[in-house]
Amino acid sequence: MREIFFQVKERALDPQRATDMNSATHIQPPFRHIANSPLKLADIAKAEAKLGFALPEAFKCMYLEIGNGNFGVAYGILPLLKGKFAATASCVVPTFLAWRKAGWKYQYLPFCYHGCTIFSLLDAKTGRVGIVDIGVFEDGFDEEYILWQKDSLEDWLAAWLAGEDLFFPLEEAHV
Repeated sequence: MREIFFQVKERALDPQRATDMNSATHIQPPFRHIANSPLKLADIAKAEAKLGFALPEAFKCMYLEIGNGNFGVAYGILPLLKGKFAATASCVVPTFLAWRKAGWKYQYLPFCYHGCTIFSLLDAKTGRVGIVDIGVFEDGFDEEYILWQKDSLEDWLAAWLAGEDLFFPLEEAHV
């Protein structure tokens, strides 16, 4: 397992720090959850079959070695296919397939929930991570509204551990 995954797993299993919202004082009652149990290789294969493409190795390892969501940035990383999630009923594959049905033509996976209509995306081809507010798309999705933040999932997770703000910088947000 990658060193960064060890560090993330330690935090993901701490009910006080599993997500950024676990310690948010403005949420009453505060979230108190930890990472869901890790997935099995068969779950990953099922997800890839539904998506029609392979998942990046680091993304697969995150679900196999850390857990099936419910940890991480903001409200947390979404479960892959199904699973318990404290903030929303969304899961990566069903959400991606719904977006695809609505015209989403990219291999960008919505994998982390920031609240409202804001998601972190993983580019399944390159592994880079960005953020998007899908609420701005009235006439379909447009790539220009994605703010690419990190070149890899590992860099994105390391930034979270370091306390970097992975929300939209106000000066770069589309209005």
